[in-house]
Amino acid sequence: SQRIDEVLSYVQPDVHLYTFLPAGADPLAVTDWSTYLNAAAASGKVVELPPHALPFSDTIVGFPRVGGGFVGKGYDTLLQPTFDGHYVELGDDIDGYIGHIFANFRIWPTVKQTGSNKAFRSIRGTQAVYHRVWLGSLEDYGADGHMIRTGFSFERFAEIVITGQSQIITETDGIQMHGGAGGTFGAEILIDDRVRFLHCDAAVHIGGGCGGVYIGSIDVSLCGIGVNVTRGIVDVANREIFLGPETVLDVCSNFNLNVEGSAAFRVMLTGTWIASCSNSAAALIRSAPMVDALKPIIHMVGGRLFNAQGDATQLSGCKLILDGTEVADNGLDAVAGGHGINAVNAAVELYLNGVHFRGTGNATKGYAVNAVAGVTGSIKGCDFATSGQAHINNLSTTLEVRGNRGWATEARGQNQIAGLASSVTFAHGLNGTPLVQITPRTIIGNSAAQYWRVTSDATNITVQANTALNSTPWAFNWHAEVP
Repeated sequence: SQRIDEVLSYVQPDVHLYTFLPAGADPLAVTDWSTYLNAAAASGKVVELPPHALPFSDTIVGFPRVGGGFVGKGYDTLLQPTFDGHYVELGDDIDGYIGHIFANFRIWPTVKQTGSNKAFRSIRGTQAVYHRVWLGSLEDYGADGHMIRTGFSFERFAEIVITGQSQIITETDGIQMHGGAGGTFGAEILIDDRVRFLHCDAAVHIGGGCGGVYIGSIDVSLCGIGVNVTRGIVDVANREIFLGPETVLDVCSNFNLNVEGSAAFRVMLTGTWIASCSNSAAALIRSAPMVDALKPIIHMVGGRLFNAQGDATQLSGCKLILDGTEVADNGLDAVAGGHGINAVNAAVELYLNGVHFRGTGNATKGYAVNAVAGVTGSIKGCDFATSGQAHINNLSTTLEVRGNRGWATEARGQNQIAGLASSVTFAHGLNGTPLVQITPRTIIGNSAAQYWRVTSDATNITVQANTALNSTPWAFNWHAEVP
């Protein structure tokens, strides 16, 4: 935001909105600014808006292909639609629109917006900046309710920046975007610097054909879905999506991050805070079943998955990679419980490396990792503590589990069959039934004892000689590993 502020400090408005009024008109007596706002838009200039309400009754259109925009005086500059429709519409299906700027004002209508209408609709917008643009009621959401249907809509875009300590309250999507049907012209959009989303059905909807989506410092709270990755607007997979260390997806009633079937090539999260899904039937992260051969990669480095009433993750069709992530205090619903990683489809791949699991679920539903048969991948170097059920429910023979703390899969030691005995049984301390290798340390004293056999179960190892020994014990080394 500091860099954007520096840029804006050099963007001096070319003209004031009052310039477009008839000579001698009293600005405070104007009851409908539609004509003057549209004239200002068509001028192609950066127009300064005054610090008072500007009611208008028709969509602001007519921006030229290159340049122009509105810069207000902050929160007191109020664009106040008195109609149901798009409020600001920029661009068309023919040419790209380049270099527009909108900054330092708010939009709050007097008439509820319905249907597919948007506060801002941008078509083929390029190199545009939206800085400190507030959408919605900032005074009393409870009393005012949803008046704006959809916030920002970017249709086939390039190089868009939305930034700057603003707040977005909408009925459906706060920010909605999609590329072209051929997977083109939906690239490079940055949402950053304390943009706050409240009470949206989805804070950010990445609706198909988008790539280079960078989500930085945002705060999502009390929304249905935080970031919704779909092919629902354009049926083309999204490409690369990045969420950063100052991205907070908090208190969502459905999914904090939702990736629909085959909806993205890669979602990369670095240090992201994802917390407090309030619906025990939902999850912090969800991947839906694949609809074609594309398997999304969801890769999280560091960060936290925390405080879900149900599962931390519900995975049906993705490759999930967690590196050093904390998965803590999930499955908090006292009745329903929940798992940490819940891989419910054989198409899922899990690669969990150095993940810290604690405080998962209850005795009915509470595995730190629950993997159905067919899930592939590995769980290595993780820490497990305080799961309501066992830490891992691995029903898959293709999921490798090695070198974890709190969930032992390999052990070794020394033991012996005592003199005059024919067998010894001892606990291995592993989670699962191991394969066991025996290496003699001494010679069997009884020549009649020609061989031994080993059996194991989930608790013990038994080493059985074919006959009782003489008075000399037989010592051996043992190595056990759960496959």
